[in-house]
Amino acid sequence: RGEVFDNLYLIESGQVEVYDRNNGEQLAVLPTHGYFGDYQILLDVRSNVSFKSHTKSKVICYTIDKDKFIRLLNAHPSHTQFFMERAMCTRRLFKRLVIINKHKATGVDQSFKHTPTERSQPRATAKRRSIACNKLTDFKSQAAQK
Repeated sequence: RGEVFDNLYLIESGQVEVYDRNNGEQLAVLPTHGYFGDYQILLDVRSNVSFKSHTKSKVICYTIDKDKFIRLLNAHPSHTQFFMERAMCTRRLFKRLVIINKHKATGVDQSFKHTPTERSQPRATAKRRSIACNKLTDFKSQAAQK
């Protein structure tokens, strides 16, 4: 389920729309100078959303392949924490948007403040962050071997 990303995409111009992979509903729009593919690479997960160029704009993206992106982070360790934190936040945001979209489609009341997963999130997030850091360590050791 979901797409595997082998590149980080940097949006030079135009806009990229983010869609729910399950039902094709638009969830968000990424602006010029935004980027995507980072959480899929850093957390080594399949995407639960799809990305398409905005219909009203010409989109130009630059790409950095996965190995080069990891090497860049290894060369600039101060940037690693920023990208890891942003990757975790983006993943959470897209998952939440997919859940909200799913509830809208089924007519579930949106007035609730917390779902059971949100209450247990601090523990789950710490575990995911630990896994992500371990994966980053693995990436670093793989890049060093190359």
